[in-house]
Amino acid sequence: MKCIQHCLLILLTFIPGLASAQFFSSYSSAGSDPGSALFNPASLHLPYKRWSLNVLSVQGSIGANTASIPVKELAHINGNFLRQNVLGTLDISTGSGVIDVRGPAFAYGVNSKLTVSVGVRTRMHANYWDADGRLISEIGEIVKVPQEYPYTMTRENMTMTAAVFSEINASASYLLFSDKKHLLTGGISVKYINGVAHSSIALPELSGTINRINEYLTSLSTAEGSVETRTAGKLYSDFGVKNLVKFRKPGIGANLGLSYEYITAPNQPYKLRLGIAINDLGRIRYQADSAYSKSYNIQIPKGKGLYFNNNFNNSTFSQTTEVFDRYPEFFERTNRNNQTYSIALPTSLAISADYRINDAFFANAQALVSLQKSNRASKLYNYSGFLLSPRWEKGKAAISLPLSVQEYAGFNAGLNFKLNGFFIGSNSIIGNIIGGSRQLDIFAGFVILP
Repeated sequence: MKCIQHCLLILLTFIPGLASAQFFSSYSSAGSDPGSALFNPASLHLPYKRWSLNVLSVQGSIGANTASIPVKELAHINGNFLRQNVLGTLDISTGSGVIDVRGPAFAYGVNSKLTVSVGVRTRMHANYWDADGRLISEIGEIVKVPQEYPYTMTRENMTMTAAVFSEINASASYLLFSDKKHLLTGGISVKYINGVAHSSIALPELSGTINRINEYLTSLSTAEGSVETRTAGKLYSDFGVKNLVKFRKPGIGANLGLSYEYITAPNQPYKLRLGIAINDLGRIRYQADSAYSKSYNIQIPKGKGLYFNNNFNNSTFSQTTEVFDRYPEFFERTNRNNQTYSIALPTSLAISADYRINDAFFANAQALVSLQKSNRASKLYNYSGFLLSPRWEKGKAAISLPLSVQEYAGFNAGLNFKLNGFFIGSNSIIGNIIGGSRQLDIFAGFVILP
């Protein structure tokens, strides 16, 4: 239970971002950016002997169906912010988080048809489903806020998973067909994946009652259910470069894509560009840490209680079993795991369209559909969504206004800028400024283009 709070605090601390579909910034020069291969490998195309370099780009997002994240609150990111602005204290909350660091990545035009690229990427991806905001609030409050007691939970199913992994990727795009007005390109990315760290917790069928003892203390009693935890790596408990870059269990992943361009006349820029891709096929492998990968039966009888804000001391997210082992009368251990296991990548279908209205104005549309099942501790999940973005673009400068609708995060409006090779933006900043967005995201980077 406490681990859900710790994991979200990790995300909130490192970057202002969680729970969004992975839309990308589409410019007319996007086909020259090596980073575009991570969203559709077929979109990457460079002229013969030309090259480009994605020096570094970072993207992150945070949100939930219960979130309300105004910009003015970002200076106060703490446990209280998490309870009030993300999880809430009354509802069941579902959300997801991403920190995505891409680059360096290098692309080269081998000939007029073939472009290849190689790069590195590191991600932290977390999902949580059906977290009881009231329960987590009770665990973390020092002074109890006014609530009605007793509070009863009935057969709740809470799941949370967070994975850190890095990759070395190699991509290739090849011009399959061309004539005076039509171009069709196919692409593939193959990824060597290093599983850096992972932690998950699942609480199926949790029932119980929270009672108030005094203004500082509540307890959970008449509770039953089970809990299963898995942890690999030491990054969450000991964050550092050594734990981040250490090679562990290898995995393999892939992206597959097609790209089509319609050209009104030879040697003219495209009028319409369409793309379709399946991204993040594959799995991440981890070695379970037996000290923190355990299962328990939960039994807290009537008249007994697991007290919050008294003897329920904090534990780090990846070491939550320390709390359960401290109370063997309530948590009966049923299993200990030290085996190799795998976590599915957030496989998704990405569809895009970019239409050139005239020399300076464009309309871009994107749809992302998750191909993984939700509410699984063994699967990472990208939330589905749709984005429509009008764009002004002239030379090496561009401004766009993305409007999106996303699963759980709802409607958002943002603002993106590009100048030369530098770009920065957010798909939610307008909603955050107004004060009611359920999402906050930001991205920035620098690319050297031919």
